[in-house]
Amino acid sequence: MLVNFHGMLCQYGTYRLMDENKPILTLIDPNDWLQSLQYEFTEPQYGLWCHFLTDKELEQINPYLSDSANSSLNHNYRRDNE
Repeated sequence: MLVNFHGMLCQYGTYRLMDENKPILTLIDPNDWLQSLQYEFTEPQYGLWCHFLTDKELEQINPYLSDSANSSLNHNYRRDNE
């Protein structure tokens, strides 16, 4: 699912860490790399640049994780980048 996180388009997913799935965001656009440093994006394994979501951040983006909101985000991203 795509999420707009502080103006950066990110993919929502999970990362298995110490036998627990942690919610993460990964960058879609590599040009956002410098901006992502302000929001504690890290590289837990080589080639995976992500941000581990806090409970508060997860609650804030939770409405965007529905299928209809994700479809809207996809549509807006395509329209802005055409």
